[in-house]
Amino acid sequence: MDLDIPRVSWIEQPQVADPPAAETLPASEDKETVEVVVTSTRSADYRADILSEEASRVYRGSPDVSFPDLEDDPIATYGGRSPASKAYHRRIGALGELHTLECLNLPGFTRDENWQSTIRGEVRDQPECANLQNWNGVETADIVYTDRKSILTRWLARHCTGGLPLAMQQDRDFAALPIKYYLEVKTTPGAYETRFFLGGKQYKMMEDLAVPELGAPSFSTFDEVFVILRVYHVSTSNVATKIFVDPYRLRKSHLQFDFDTVNAMVRDHT
Repeated sequence: MDLDIPRVSWIEQPQVADPPAAETLPASEDKETVEVVVTSTRSADYRADILSEEASRVYRGSPDVSFPDLEDDPIATYGGRSPASKAYHRRIGALGELHTLECLNLPGFTRDENWQSTIRGEVRDQPECANLQNWNGVETADIVYTDRKSILTRWLARHCTGGLPLAMQQDRDFAALPIKYYLEVKTTPGAYETRFFLGGKQYKMMEDLAVPELGAPSFSTFDEVFVILRVYHVSTSNVATKIFVDPYRLRKSHLQFDFDTVNAMVRDHT
């Protein structure tokens, strides 16, 4: 959720039409959009069910595999931050989070406990989310999960952009030293290069949870990791994700931050 830091402004964006002025999109249009997201996600090659719950608790690393880049979309940006468009942004954000959940198949994961987003109720018109309300606790990240069997770590290693930090590539007994992941989902109906809003609290968490470098006292004992998932083309059948594990490490290579307004964008490496 990225609408709760009013002091952070937007970078000037290309002019695009504002979303519909109604509080939500028409029900039929909403439902159609969600179905496109879910269907596309369930058929994607990177879904986590390639990893079974019987996987070894000790992880020994795997190569970096990036998502394929898609063509730029000139209608990428959200538009203004008017009350009407905020409702639209919330809906788009919730769709991106739902897309991410459909990618994950994790032991012990439940939508009620691990999906800790204050906007998750925006998609409760879907049968699988019918009884889901907005998260009422303190939101630290959209999705929070403790990896005790290396399954999420291995999935991230296979699909992240920029690879895993060195400390995460070392042998690790996840039963004895699990990793708690904070997954922050940033969604756009357009291309992944579109600037996205990063709240001041989110940036501080990203900085505080930076994975220690070689030689640091906590190099082999860290137990929390921040992840940004950039979901793009969310309103199309080409919905996809770029994943950045320990994004603070990637701020000079794969991510570009505007510190005056705390916005960020993905660097194009094509």
